[in-house]
Amino acid sequence: MLQHTKEALRQLSPLDHAAPLLVGVSGGQDSVCLLHVLWRLAPELSIRLVVAHLNHGLRGEQGAADAAFVRALCQELAVPCVVERRDVTGYLESHASVSSVEEAAREVRYAFFAQAAQGCGASTVAVGHTADDQVETVLLHLIRGSGLQGLGGMDSVGVWQDPASGQRLRVIRPLLTARRSETEAYCSAHGLHFRTDISNLSAHLSRNRLRLETLPQLRKINPGVDQALLRLAQHAQEEERYWRRAVAAVWPDVGEERPSTLRQAQDTAGSGHRPNGVALRVAQMRALPPPLAKRVLQEAYGRLVPGARGLEAVHLDALLGLVVGPRGRALHLGQGVLAERAGGVIELRRRVIAGSCGVPAAPVPLAVPGQTRWSGWVITARLCEGAVLPRPGNPLQAHLDYRQTGQRLLVRGRRPGDRVHPLGLGGSKKLQDLLVDGRVPRSSRDAVPLIEAGDRVAWVGGLRVCEPFQVTEATTTTLALELAPEGEEARRFLQFCDSVHYNWPASDAP
Repeated sequence: MLQHTKEALRQLSPLDHAAPLLVGVSGGQDSVCLLHVLWRLAPELSIRLVVAHLNHGLRGEQGAADAAFVRALCQELAVPCVVERRDVTGYLESHASVSSVEEAAREVRYAFFAQAAQGCGASTVAVGHTADDQVETVLLHLIRGSGLQGLGGMDSVGVWQDPASGQRLRVIRPLLTARRSETEAYCSAHGLHFRTDISNLSAHLSRNRLRLETLPQLRKINPGVDQALLRLAQHAQEEERYWRRAVAAVWPDVGEERPSTLRQAQDTAGSGHRPNGVALRVAQMRALPPPLAKRVLQEAYGRLVPGARGLEAVHLDALLGLVVGPRGRALHLGQGVLAERAGGVIELRRRVIAGSCGVPAAPVPLAVPGQTRWSGWVITARLCEGAVLPRPGNPLQAHLDYRQTGQRLLVRGRRPGDRVHPLGLGGSKKLQDLLVDGRVPRSSRDAVPLIEAGDRVAWVGGLRVCEPFQVTEATTTTLALELAPEGEEARRFLQFCDSVHYNWPASDAP
């Protein structure tokens, strides 16, 4: 393990020996192994170590015990240690664009690393991800429908950028080619104790289900599936490096960063070094092969949103259509980014969403019970015991099965590629088609509130309840929702609301 880590560090970009190396240590097996190996190598490699440990505030007394363990370990090794506690749950509730506790924990953790690095003068953080973590990451991305970038998994060296401030932190993973069994053997050989996170044994989280259920089944089919996924990641990373070079070669001809000049532009991307807008020349874009054009579009979006977070394949397809399609069209992408074609230029820009006509407002968490304001609407939510039905013919009311929706709901506007499962239809339908069939004019479609449960639409406000969330005779708790307009766009949409919701248990259907 010592030789392996030394070789991995040599293959990475040179470390700044004048600055300390920050080491992220959770107290688990892999991070304890990493710290101990780096501690042993520090004199030979002339590196100074500083440990950073974050209590995510998710595991109560166990989280506090983990922090105490890391402090004691660092004291034993005479390594400076920075320990803090952050509220991941609060971060998740206040950031509607973050979809899971896992994602929130990662963002909070790396923001802490960046602040800790700044405080001690470090520019790089080392983390203890192993080849087993890589296998799980690649498989998770594959299941979620990732593109080639996702199939590359984690890089042995990369850069994390704070979505809010634009601050950048270099991240290295010296153990990325080591197996978890090797870190376990190292800890055993050196008598190292470590903390075990019992939440890793729960199948509630997606990554844990892959580790505990999916991968064991795949290994029965192919005992070499781990190596196959690692090879896939390696090949995908090689492809990515090629595409990055190709994009860099054509970028000066097709794109440029500049302040937004299109109408009603309201910049929210001025923090850090991010541009106000990115302009792409349509004629030059049309001359590119479609795969390269998509990569350029991805690069343009990524210059506004760190890591190109929220950009999906459906968005890239729609953007490519904007390149070859008619003039004057606009697309609403993730993270509040608007893409609009004007003349021979496509401009991507971030905007303040204020509920005005033309751009859907940013998603917000739905208070249950309570009231939530979104884009000119007030949504009131209350919980009722048993199966409770709405008043017939009221399009501003919807009753849903709370067991099916769960507690974490969002209210948001439409997105490219949205599909819904309206009650009474017997299948799925494009939201765009539902709005067209409902004779909702284009100017009012961004005012339609969508209640999202997980990654599915549960209610198209004023139009349709979705079948998976209907109240049935088996419903034990009913989520009652009611819309009230307080903005002009919301009031204008009222004339297109549909009185038929089909929201009755089958035996009582009218």
